[in-house]
Amino acid sequence: MINKHLLIFISFLVSFGNFIFGYSLVSISMMEDPIARENSLNGPERDYQLSIITTLLPLGAFLATFLTNHFTNLLGERKTMIYLDVFAFAVITYQAHHISVTSLYMTRFLLGAYLGVSSSILPVYLVSISPPELSGLIGSFQQLLLTIGISVAYRLGYFGFNSA
Repeated sequence: MINKHLLIFISFLVSFGNFIFGYSLVSISMMEDPIARENSLNGPERDYQLSIITTLLPLGAFLATFLTNHFTNLLGERKTMIYLDVFAFAVITYQAHHISVTSLYMTRFLLGAYLGVSSSILPVYLVSISPPELSGLIGSFQQLLLTIGISVAYRLGYFGFNSA
């Protein structure tokens, strides 16, 4: 039997992808001006391009949830989460170095796909590894970290980190 404190810590770490999900949902609003400047977007074209970039994350998440069952049947929950984390790291690294509209389309959609599959697998995995007396606590980490990610992104934007 694993130590309860260690299980809570591991569950918190496994849930950290949801922090990224929450942060990614909001953080694009902090980057609108730098993206528009870098890509010479003005007027209605600016709003159109930025709205597509913003929408692709939840769209990718929605569409990828339909692949969750396929991945878990093929690889199992644990291996699927490991491969997804490697995939997300590659996508985030690429996104950090490329700010063109086309690359943002691709990376936001792919990051959304990661987040959709991850958000579907994670609660089931967390509840399956936790003892009954801790399943409520451990199961809530996903929602908690999603909310904290959203809050951190808003706070960073509020305190002026959006003036890149």
